[in-house]
Amino acid sequence: MNVAGAAFSPPKKRSAKHFSVEDKTGILNIFKAYSEDNPEVSKTDKVEFTAKAAGVSIPSVYKILREYTEVHELHSPKKYYRPRAILDNIDSGTKSILRRLLHSFFERNEPPTLSKVLAVLHEDEDLPHLKRTTLWKLIKEIGFRFEKRSRNSVLKEKDEIITWRRRFLREIRKYREEGRKLYFLDETWVNAGHTVSKVWKDTTISLQDRHLSTGYQLD
Repeated sequence: MNVAGAAFSPPKKRSAKHFSVEDKTGILNIFKAYSEDNPEVSKTDKVEFTAKAAGVSIPSVYKILREYTEVHELHSPKKYYRPRAILDNIDSGTKSILRRLLHSFFERNEPPTLSKVLAVLHEDEDLPHLKRTTLWKLIKEIGFRFEKRSRNSVLKEKDEIITWRRRFLREIRKYREEGRKLYFLDETWVNAGHTVSKVWKDTTISLQDRHLSTGYQLD
């Protein structure tokens, strides 16, 4: 077989990632035939000729030769089957449970976090045990968005706190009138850093849906 005298049209180079056994065998045969007809040619020139004739890269030819030299046979590339995404296996019932769970946090005016939601989900054996990244994607898939909330917040106190303060003021005034020594051990305060900067918001709920909350409300 006189490969050297054959005329080849410029083939389109292919990727070496998906070479089958037949592809590799054909490339190897070109190399062998050219080597037999041109024993005086260097290996480098033989590889370059084979690569040009087969329409593959030079590194691909070297890789095939190395594979054949090491194991004396050629193999097709391993097929990697991408497992079906976990999100595709989660049914609508589980998504509804997750939505109600998030809204239960909203009803308590408590910002839901991934750690809190995961803790609740893991308590129920009938629900899938999700990883944080999967839960994040799932929450976004059902229509929630993690966004920066409004900072126009108004501090509200519970009625029992107001009653407690009034009782304290009456008692402290009484103790001062009695000449007692008063000791102050610490102080309390509230600043902007004590609130979360980003919260989950349900973008599928309109403001007209009075029975549901669009998200964590602190304003």
